Amino acid sequence: MTTTRELINHYQEVKPEATKRLQEFKDKSEDDHALFEELTFCVFAANSSAEMGMKAVDLLEPVLHTGDEEQYRQAVEGKVRFYNVRSEYTAHNHDVLSNLEYNLATQIEEHESPRQHIQDLFKGIGWKESSHFLRNTGHEGYCILDKHIRELMTDIAVFTNSDYPSTLSQYEAKENKMHAFCEKHGLDVDILDLALWSYKTGYIAK
Repeated sequence: MTTTRELINHYQEVKPEATKRLQEFKDKSEDDHALFEELTFCVFAANSSAEMGMKAVDLLEPVLHTGDEEQYRQAVEGKVRFYNVRSEYTAHNHDVLSNLEYNLATQIEEHESPRQHIQDLFKGIGWKESSHFLRNTGHEGYCILDKHIRELMTDIAVFTNSDYPSTLSQYEAKENKMHAFCEKHGLDVDILDLALWSYKTGYIAK
């Protein structure tokens, strides 16, 4: 069983690399093309892996901003999980983004609940994915409660269980516990999120 001390020691070890990665997220362009690529990454990474999300974006790159559902499907068919439904989601999301009255970055900044707004607008995006999208586009304080994070937080009794939160209030309750843990131990929650992932996987994820 993992201990709190082990996790904090790992946090300190990977803090420089995690800090650098977070700065890379903040340095990204906030134009809708860049945001759509991140959104697509999150759609394909859901219930799969960061590697699968990155692979999908690479495969889709030639047609991502100009293609339709069939072109998306042809680009990823047989190469990623659930390529049919995720191609459908990607086409829908592209249409939504193309028809917004003003750019998504501004909408995120102005909305009282950006995570809810992202989930309401787009398909294939749950609480974890909308948090992932916001973190990857430079927004702070959002926890990506994937199974690795939930298991480790349960190991050290920050969470009472590792169940995936099915509602926003449940998600935020777990997220708030992570914030409280960070405040208690003098940690940055965004760095912790990357550190916990790397503790389980051996690398700092996208």
